[in-house]
Amino acid sequence: MITFTEEHIEFHDYPFSAATVYPHGRVPHDQITEVLLDRFPPEIRLPNGETLFVSAVYKEVLGEFAHKHQIPVVSRIDTWALLLEPFVDTETKEAEQEKTYRMLEESGISRAEALKIRDSVNDLMIAYNYKSMLWDWFHLGMHDLLNGYCGVLTGDAYKLSRRQFQTVYWQAMDIANKGIIRKKRIT
Repeated sequence: MITFTEEHIEFHDYPFSAATVYPHGRVPHDQITEVLLDRFPPEIRLPNGETLFVSAVYKEVLGEFAHKHQIPVVSRIDTWALLLEPFVDTETKEAEQEKTYRMLEESGISRAEALKIRDSVNDLMIAYNYKSMLWDWFHLGMHDLLNGYCGVLTGDAYKLSRRQFQTVYWQAMDIANKGIIRKKRIT
C-alpha cells in the first residue's frame, strides 16, 4: 500500500527486503529524480539509482504528484523487459529479436552480456512464468524478476536469502539504470 502526502510518498509493507523503504518508509518528493508512468508497474527513481515500484492503481495519483512537484516524467528503454523477452509466452520473430539486441546495445548491454544474463535467470523465469502457470504473454520486467527471487510464483526453490537477495537487487537496479531515456518531460 502507498500513501501520498503533500511532501512525500509513504510505502507500507514494501515487499523487497533490500529496498531502502522496506518494510515501511517514505520518500520526500525532492529525492525522486524521475517517474516512469509507462512501466508495469509504474516506477520512481531515486538519486542512489534505486527503482521503487508503485502499484498501477496509483498511476494517476503518481502522475499528479510528479506534476505538482515538477518531477521529470520519463520514458526509458526497459532493459529488463528486453532481457526477459524470451520468457514471455509469445513467439518473437528473428527480426524482432535483432531489434531487441540493438536496443540493449544502445543501452550499453552487449549481445554476449544479454545472453549471459538471460542464462543466469533462465530457470527462475521458467519457474515464474511457465511452471507457475502464470503464462504472461505481454510483459515481464524487473518487478517480476525480483518477485521470483522472493519466491513469488517460484516457491522456496528460488527464494534467496536476505543477503543473496540484496546482491541481486542492486545488480538488477544497475542493469535497469542502463536504459537510456527516450523521452523526458516536466509535467
